[in-house]
Amino acid sequence: MRDEISKEFGCAAPEVLVEFWATIGAGYFGKNRDLYFFGDENVSLPREGLLTWNKRPFFNEIGPPPSRGGPLFFAETCFGVQIGIQRIEGQLAVMFFDVDCYESYILAPDMDSLFSEALADPTAITDPARLQGVTAHLGKLPNGKHYAPIISPLVGGSDDPQNFSVQDPVVHFTTAIAVRKSVT
Repeated sequence: MRDEISKEFGCAAPEVLVEFWATIGAGYFGKNRDLYFFGDENVSLPREGLLTWNKRPFFNEIGPPPSRGGPLFFAETCFGVQIGIQRIEGQLAVMFFDVDCYESYILAPDMDSLFSEALADPTAITDPARLQGVTAHLGKLPNGKHYAPIISPLVGGSDDPQNFSVQDPVVHFTTAIAVRKSVT
């Protein structure tokens, strides 16, 4: 997949991520499907592959493509928060992007720190109380879906479990971006 990423997006996949895919794979992780790692297009997974996901047209609304310095998303939380790599001041950092509130920040300064520190702490990625409340309300996340707010936090929606539904990821992102455009 390393060659495909380079060809499609003009950036290199970090070695630690390539090793992760080779030894552990892709798909859902965590007892509540807290985290999803995108994988190879040619492997049967419950979601589209990394290449297809990162080529979605709505990413053009969020920022530049990886070939022009934007992030390449390789994982996401059950709430659709994207985890990607991006060069910042020459260094490859791990980014967190939440489409529902349109916030982005550095999750880890590098891939090694992501695996050794951020992912070692379950609360670093997803708030356990929020996840527990939403799963109690909606049940286990079905394959290929996100938990998404019914009323966006950009227009006053809350983190209350009653404010979440199970949505298709493309619908979730398209809706969240449309709300963002309507309030800015």
